[in-house]
Amino acid sequence: MSEPVVVEKKSSFISSGPFRAIVVVLVLAVIGVAAWWWITQGRESTDDAQVDAHVIPMASRVGGTVLKVPVEDNQLVEAGTVLVEIDPRDYQVAVDKARAELADAEAAAIAAQSAGRRQQTLARESMKTKVAINGLGRIGRAILKLVIDESSLDLVAVNDLANVESLAYLLRFDSAYGPYRRRVAIEGSSQAAACTSCHKG
Repeated sequence: MSEPVVVEKKSSFISSGPFRAIVVVLVLAVIGVAAWWWITQGRESTDDAQVDAHVIPMASRVGGTVLKVPVEDNQLVEAGTVLVEIDPRDYQVAVDKARAELADAEAAAIAAQSAGRRQQTLARESMKTKVAINGLGRIGRAILKLVIDESSLDLVAVNDLANVESLAYLLRFDSAYGPYRRRVAIEGSSQAAACTSCHKG
């Protein structure tokens, strides 16, 4: 008897294992590319992009904590519309501090003016010309009247041998220069008045 002939069936490339693996990899790659395209659809990615739009820069005049934004994104607004409300407390503190510093400066200025006036008065007093009169004759009485009327002169002494009542009368009713327009009076005793007029100032 003859031996049976065994016919080996050759498998085709399509039904082989490596072909199937390649097909699976290709299908997965197509699914991956399709998923990536669907996810990134509508998004642009570039290193050199430009936008064609109306861009209006805005900057606040002052900085601070934002309390409220009364507008929505992409809302059309008119000129003068409040876009952001900033907390005014920091600025109110600064205003109050500035007002207090101004009040201090004004008080210091008033004090300096007062001190300046006092210094001027003291300087004027110290710069007065000191006058002493020796004898209250006609010339002495004329000088006495001038010293009393002139604030820059200071009478420091009068020397005369006559009594105070006679000197007061001569000063009041001067026959050479006419009556004296100021009031002339003697205070205290004659000796005290004489001493006071001798050592005034």
